[in-house]
Amino acid sequence: MIQSYTKPENFDLKNAKIIWQDMIQRRIIPSNEAYLNMFTIYYENSDTREVRDEATAFWNDMVTRGIQPDEQAYGDMIGILWSNDDLDKAVELWKEMRRRRIPGSRDGYCYMISLLGRHKFFEDAEVLWEELFELGMEPHPQVFENLMLYYYSERKNAPIRDKAIAFWEKNRVQNPVRVPDPGKAYPLMIGIYMEDGDDEGALQIWEEMKAKGIEPTRQSLNYMIVYFVNQGDWNNVKRLWKELRRRGFQTDENTQYLKYMIESQEDDDDAQA
Repeated sequence: MIQSYTKPENFDLKNAKIIWQDMIQRRIIPSNEAYLNMFTIYYENSDTREVRDEATAFWNDMVTRGIQPDEQAYGDMIGILWSNDDLDKAVELWKEMRRRRIPGSRDGYCYMISLLGRHKFFEDAEVLWEELFELGMEPHPQVFENLMLYYYSERKNAPIRDKAIAFWEKNRVQNPVRVPDPGKAYPLMIGIYMEDGDDEGALQIWEEMKAKGIEPTRQSLNYMIVYFVNQGDWNNVKRLWKELRRRGFQTDENTQYLKYMIESQEDDDDAQA
């Protein structure tokens, strides 16, 4: 006998598993909807590797039985693979979904974009980013910030740095509606602009951060100290140096060499006072 199954409102995996096993023991054949709902419950509880492994096993059993996943199920499974950092399987699943002409869900796109960016496949990530908007969907806010973080990790690589700046300017500067408030991305862009030799671009980001009340990070403070050193603006250098220490941040490879110079100037200022 085939019976449908309605998922609990609170996605209670423990009770859902009890009900599922009871259905199986009673030889009640779950419907397609029941399988998909049960998989959704696994996904909603997949914050541990143990549950993700159970979800994967359930997925494999589901598709082996001929249950056709829908766009939500594909997106959820790709989310589990994103959590496991399994790019190859996610790409394979995405291609399978395309072959079956199943449209990608918003979550599926967001997970794929983030996973591709994490593994430095920036061009592929940007293709899916554009597709998302073409389909009338918007990414989750953290997706843009994640991409900028992955770009930042490659800031010493000039071609990728150029891609990062182009991506930022296209999506934030020219089209801010796409990315209304990428707070975590601002400090990253300071580093990318500075590494690109665009000090004024970095300053513009810094001023916009201050205007928006975005807290500086260790990296952005260190970069801006270098900026003001290059400008010969020692008042701002010392001001930011004090802020660096007040926040408990350390110098980095850009400012370590300045430590003795700045602290010597502070000692001279104290002596003159």
